[in-house]
Amino acid sequence: MENNTENDGTTNADTEQEKPFINYDVDVLDASKDGEAVTFTIQTKTKEEDDSEKGVVVLRQYEDFEYLSHCLAAHNDILSVVVPVLPPKPVITPSGAEAKTKKQLGKESKTMIGDDFTKDCKALQKYLQLVIAEKKLNGDETLKEFLTKDKAPVRANVKKGLFTSLKGALDDARFHNHKDIDDEFQSIRTTADHLAFATKNCNECYKKTNLAEQRFAHQISNFTSVLRSTAAQDETENDLSTHMVKFAGYIDEYKKSLDKTTEIQEDTFGFTLDLYSRYLDSAKETLLRRTCKLVEFENASKALDKAKPKNLEQLQIAKNEAEKVYEETTEHTRDEIKKFHNERVLAFKDAMSSLAERQIENSTKMRDFLSQAISELQDL
Repeated sequence: MENNTENDGTTNADTEQEKPFINYDVDVLDASKDGEAVTFTIQTKTKEEDDSEKGVVVLRQYEDFEYLSHCLAAHNDILSVVVPVLPPKPVITPSGAEAKTKKQLGKESKTMIGDDFTKDCKALQKYLQLVIAEKKLNGDETLKEFLTKDKAPVRANVKKGLFTSLKGALDDARFHNHKDIDDEFQSIRTTADHLAFATKNCNECYKKTNLAEQRFAHQISNFTSVLRSTAAQDETENDLSTHMVKFAGYIDEYKKSLDKTTEIQEDTFGFTLDLYSRYLDSAKETLLRRTCKLVEFENASKALDKAKPKNLEQLQIAKNEAEKVYEETTEHTRDEIKKFHNERVLAFKDAMSSLAERQIENSTKMRDFLSQAISELQDL
């Protein structure tokens, strides 16, 4: 699972006190490829600053985001927090670019898709916005340095042994299927599993549909190239050649409209669907951490039931502490999951509304153009 750390919900001494909430306004302006790394330009201002203020502009690589994500999970009390999930690393290797091209345009395509990090910038900007909006993470010192210091925080080596990883995976599988003593939470956990599965499937189906539309648009472009090539080879310069060139121009405009449709879908519904197909895994991890506290409480209760008189007091204290942590975690997790789903529903609502509005505008323009094109072709 993503964001799986060895943090058990305890906090460091310097994180126990309530941190002041800083209302950052962050934008990932652009990105550039530097060898085998991608450098992102990030502009950060506080909401109190005037719009004309430039704020702080820093340069960060994807690896800096990875280290920030690790620090946020390791240095803060994330026990009942749905931690924002870092988006995937941008494709920068030649082999990766070739695979991406074949996937989008088809295996027969001889054209390579150029570097375009627009989607990566938007995804990383959303990640930072979600982190900033989370009160448990907002005051983190590493986050502050990441956003405001000229040099990124020094990345320490993050080591995790194979044995630890396997143990964590086994514990996750074992606790994930643990029956809950709270019927409400059992329902919440089951719903989260089904919702995450359905969202991932929907995202995969959407991506396949989107790729099919891109390949169709690419074939249209090939068709117009053939029309122009055929017209250019006709040395008679007759009306048919003229009509073919003109018709190719109309088809090019139609292809631009298809590209715009794909762009709108990716920027609205596609972006939100991809975000929550990953983000729901984090919600499941939050529920799993609460289940782990439930198991600890149940184990402490069982140990107390079997306790010998000499261990009774000590085990009673342990059971009371485990029960307190479990109850507090349950309360906080319930609020956090409710907030998460409210934000998820609003995000999809906004995405679908924006999709409809922009598609109507694009379709209206294309309808008017095609009507004009048909009239002109009829008059030829």
